[in-house]
Parts: sequence; structure tokens; C-alpha cells
Amino acid sequence: AGAEVVDLKPELARYFEVSSGVLVVDVAPGTPAAIAGIVPGDVITRIDQVGVRSVEDLRFGVSVAEDSLPVTLIREGASRQVLLRK
Repeated sequence: AGAEVVDLKPELARYFEVSSGVLVVDVAPGTPAAIAGIVPGDVITRIDQVGVRSVEDLRFGVSVAEDSLPVTLIREGASRQVLLRK
């Protein structure tokens, strides 16, 4: 989808005040992730209604999604939802 993500280590999870998720470290311009408004520093915590605990969880959720996928993320301490279109 155009975002480079890494597993969130426990220390970073505390810093971002989340229990789990994946950290977005880069987003390529013009990709579905960029169009959805995902930016580096976001922590993706849910895709659709399923919690994301690892990069593998995120990849699987995106791979089985239909045309669009609601993504819940934490940005600057606030929860947001964006729509990722494939």
C-alpha cells in the first residue's frame, strides 16, 4: 500500500501510549497509503475491526481486504480513522 512499517517495540509502545500496533516509518508519495493520509510517525493499531500487533498482521489484513479498508491509527496522541483504498 506504499507505507514502510516496523513492529512496535514495548518501549516505543509506551512512548506512543498504545498497547500494540505498527509504526509507520516512511510513506511513498502517490501510493494508497499517502492518498489515505497516512504519514511517518503514525501508529496503525487496527485494520477494519481487527487489532494489529505486527507487520504480518497488517500485511495479512491488507491482502484479504476488498477495495477499501478502514485503518485506525494514533497520531500525536489522538486516534483517527482513515480509509485505505487498494
